[in-house]
Amino acid sequence: IIITGEKKNEALKVIKEVAYKMNCKFIQSKPTNLETNLIGPFQKYNAGIAVLAARELGVNEENIKNGLKKVNWPGRLEYLDRNLLVDCAHNLEGLIALRKYVNKKNYKLIIIFGSSKKKDTQEMIKNLPKYKKLIFTMSKSVKALDPESVAFDSISNSIKIKDFVEAFNYSKSLQKNGEIILITGSI
Repeated sequence: IIITGEKKNEALKVIKEVAYKMNCKFIQSKPTNLETNLIGPFQKYNAGIAVLAARELGVNEENIKNGLKKVNWPGRLEYLDRNLLVDCAHNLEGLIALRKYVNKKNYKLIIIFGSSKKKDTQEMIKNLPKYKKLIFTMSKSVKALDPESVAFDSISNSIKIKDFVEAFNYSKSLQKNGEIILITGSI
């Protein structure tokens, strides 16, 4: 069985071809109308895939509904505090979904952002939500991109702080008038 939420025609065509060649049942999902515990409109698409997979596996509807109501994804559009939001948007598609969500909320943001070496960091930065200040930092992972290697000349209101704790403390010092600190990027 191949279940996909893919919407792009070119990719969908390839997935269908693979399903046909492998003699697999092909199912294209849609957003679910069932209630889910996760926030963000894109989660309805993810949940749609999960619902179809669960049904294919014979899970009963009541368990599916209960599972969606209780699902927890730490770090995915998670408010750790009233004015502290974390999201593991580690690729362009994730950042675009995050941007749509926070821009609708009209938040004034201070963003702490980190990327891994293999990501298209410049493109990711271009697709960040509107912000008051961008703080580029890095994790302790060997895959983390050193902020010093990123060309920041054209990125307004940005600063590089390698140490995450320092970056976080700096963001707290900037926070006024209910601004939201958003921590995002590669996980």
